[in-house]
Amino acid sequence: MIVGVYAALIGVFFLTMAGTPLALFSITISGLYVCIFFAVPRILLKVENDPSRRPDFARFMSDGMITGTGPTSGKAALAQILVVPVCVIFGLLAMGLIGLWYL
Repeated sequence: MIVGVYAALIGVFFLTMAGTPLALFSITISGLYVCIFFAVPRILLKVENDPSRRPDFARFMSDGMITGTGPTSGKAALAQILVVPVCVIFGLLAMGLIGLWYL
């Protein structure tokens, strides 16, 4: 889900703001950073020697996680993780549509 949200974010950048070569270059660099953002943890988990230490989604959803304000359920933690990128996507869509309106 998180990868999909970030892919949608880069897609919104391409759809709404890639009008000049400089903007397209900047968006491409941002897309590469997002790929690296997800590739590094995946690589580190692949080289982990002890498979029992590798986290999985089912355990995350059942156990939840400890935050600074106390324990949260898996659903609440997932909502907290996804709410900011989803709101940024809606904001970028609004800015892109406003920009297209004035062109």
